[in-house]
Amino acid sequence: LLALGGVELGDPTTAEALRKLLEPYAELNCGVGYRTFVGPASFHLGRLAVIVGDWDDAERHLTAALAGLANRQARPWTALAQLALAQALEARGHAGNRRRAETLRAEANWTLASLDLQPQSA
Repeated sequence: LLALGGVELGDPTTAEALRKLLEPYAELNCGVGYRTFVGPASFHLGRLAVIVGDWDDAERHLTAALAGLANRQARPWTALAQLALAQALEARGHAGNRRRAETLRAEANWTLASLDLQPQSA
């Protein structure tokens, strides 16, 4: 939950502190027992890495999160991970990243629309 707040706050100092707290749990899922699921820690680590501008770490964590969520067929969470990865790739600005980001965003928006959830604008 701290990571969710840290991303919304958008402060790099806070994001970096939260990354250090969360990093040991990168391969775990976040939640309280069987009652809640707030995504894989790698998803949150990737989003926090975007805040601090650590593009390699953002891509690594978000790609791991995306693979795990796709394997679980967690479609809404997969779409959120695709959108976060698209944001990271666009912010990095490397050649070829824009097309990959556009593809990720289109797939995410299609999934969200098919679930009657609000697609994200570009």
